[in-house]
Amino acid sequence: MVGNPFQAIIDWDNISRTNVAATYYTFNPNAGVSGNGAYGTYTASGSGTNNVTRYIGPGQAFWVEATAATGSIQIEEADKDVTQTSAATTLFKADSSKGVSIKVLDVADHSDEIILDFASNATFCFDNIDAQKFQFASNGGNIASYNSACPTIRYAVNNIPSLNINRIDTVYLHLKLPTNTSANYRLTFDRLLNVDAQYDVFLTDAFTNNLYNLRTSPVYNFSTIANNAATQGANRFSIIIGKNLNPLPVKLVNFTAAKEKNTTRLTWNTTTEINSKLFIIERSTDGIDFSEIGVVSAKGNSTVKVSYQFSDLNPKMGENNFYRLKSVDRDGKFEYSIIQIVSFENDVEKNTEIATNLYPVPANDFVELSINSNVSGAIDYEIYDITGQLVAEAVNMETGNNNELKVNLNPNLKSGVYFIVLTDEFGNSQRLKFIKK
Repeated sequence: MVGNPFQAIIDWDNISRTNVAATYYTFNPNAGVSGNGAYGTYTASGSGTNNVTRYIGPGQAFWVEATAATGSIQIEEADKDVTQTSAATTLFKADSSKGVSIKVLDVADHSDEIILDFASNATFCFDNIDAQKFQFASNGGNIASYNSACPTIRYAVNNIPSLNINRIDTVYLHLKLPTNTSANYRLTFDRLLNVDAQYDVFLTDAFTNNLYNLRTSPVYNFSTIANNAATQGANRFSIIIGKNLNPLPVKLVNFTAAKEKNTTRLTWNTTTEINSKLFIIERSTDGIDFSEIGVVSAKGNSTVKVSYQFSDLNPKMGENNFYRLKSVDRDGKFEYSIIQIVSFENDVEKNTEIATNLYPVPANDFVELSINSNVSGAIDYEIYDITGQLVAEAVNMETGNNNELKVNLNPNLKSGVYFIVLTDEFGNSQRLKFIKK
């Protein structure tokens, strides 16, 4: 992006260009559908679109496209044209009060700003009333928004469809912040009066698990931790707009994910539960697109600490695994936890054959496993139900004279499908399935 440095009109046709395309681009905030703005162009010795001409007004910003690594333009006194005042491209927004202004600021008040607005002709993907954002990390931070319908597009100006009392809208904030330092920032939300008063506006913080009412206070302070991706803001914040929104009555604390051999152990606690139904465990390999991998029933109603756990027996080997919880109450309302990351980037898929046979099928009081004759030393085992819940475990189990390992089953185990994970003294593991009558 460049700008006219003179307090006078300049003529694009006369400007010297080296390895720069003949077309310049600018944004006309008064063009487009319903005057919501649109991009315009002018090509040297040619024509323009959306009221963009060869004559560039004082202070006007515009984009040029380099056609090689050493592109440049040279604007000189001779390029001025003081006679074309009526034809000049001078496209400054006279009314800046539309939409909601969202800024990220550091402690020195370096800031970056985006706009969220609403229009009857808007979609949840990019269209001609939106402006795309090209992001980079800066000292003060860089902010964009995105929508779940088109999550790869980042917006500087994001127009979404007009609000509807029968719909809850979520807009995600994508921050680019310095990753190697811990710092304090704040988000500010101005012109919330442009959102009809019948709608609640909440900010969600996935790292702290806060749901923050922006109608009460339009400023949110937060901190980042050096080299901690979950705090940096790429997937941390979202805005929820809807009628009669209420925070979900589940207080979730201490959600952790830890690598255990070739599995991931997830644990979390709640300190308060009101009318809670279940927790859905979701996994992703990019931190954006999540899939359900398990469900754990919730306590329902509680005012004391309740502990939960879940094991992912099939994490994606060779990749980072991102985990989050979806807390769902009995009315269908839900919220997401912070995202936890477990790395299996240096792991390869392996399932060493420790046992060659498991019987009886189905099992009743016990299962017996024929251990491979090449396996020496003690064996650990863990038993999981179909939802990934650990139901039994033992360490340093010795095999019998015939290389048989007998595992007694708890008589209280319900009928169903179970998995037993064997681990030898070298850390090799094997997972086998069995059915209990």
